[in-house]
Amino acid sequence: MTDVDYYEILDVRPTATAAEIKAAYYRAVRTAHPDAGGTAGMFRLVTDAYRTLSDPQSRAAYDAGARGVRADAPPSGAEATPEPAWGDEVRWEAGGTAQPRGTGQASETLSEEHRPSWSERWVQTPRGTAASRWGGWVAAALFALLTAVLFLAPGWIRPSGAGSDLLGFHLDHPLVLAIVVVGYAVVAVFGFMGLLWVPLTMLHLGVFVLLVVGWPLAYWDLAEPWERLVFVSLALVWLVYAAAMTAVPLWQAARSRLR
Repeated sequence: MTDVDYYEILDVRPTATAAEIKAAYYRAVRTAHPDAGGTAGMFRLVTDAYRTLSDPQSRAAYDAGARGVRADAPPSGAEATPEPAWGDEVRWEAGGTAQPRGTGQASETLSEEHRPSWSERWVQTPRGTAASRWGGWVAAALFALLTAVLFLAPGWIRPSGAGSDLLGFHLDHPLVLAIVVVGYAVVAVFGFMGLLWVPLTMLHLGVFVLLVVGWPLAYWDLAEPWERLVFVSLALVWLVYAAAMTAVPLWQAARSRLR
């Protein structure tokens, strides 16, 4: 077998980590596949490169100079599976199988480890790209709207007939409310960046419970019909905001793994 530079094929450094090799494989396979303008031979080389470099033992042997040893090489004495010739046409089957046209025999099957996840596939669609690109702006706009309601129209959140309570204390003291909002904003920014995603998600779940259970128990009988309608509307806005703050970081992380 002619020596090939698997690192060059995947366009990574010899010191690349396993995660970098996996991301490089996803990039290369999208251009090497015949349905994307590549060839069967190049697709096979990309797959062989990934299989060799993703396996620690095969990679160590390859780095040591045994470049003729491949992760998918058959045992000694076993009959090798014929490789598709350079330029042979293949088609990409659902589930990750490449088959020569007209033969009906699989020439390459990618395992679950090699396939992009559902989120990684979805973020590459037009809807996924738009959602991950504009989701942050939508979340920022909704946060600004909810903050404005807190400071400018607190009566939309708490009925005028309610007595003294913890929510009323915060709404009646703008400085205390500002401290709470700024503290939340810091957590939200780091959560959106993925650094505090879990604490932010747990915080949103707590607020969700208060919206669905706490407010109706405390204020429903005290609220006027219009106050109930306004609160339900604001609760829906909050749910959309919380969903965006939960999902968009995940979509962006999936996109970054494919770059």
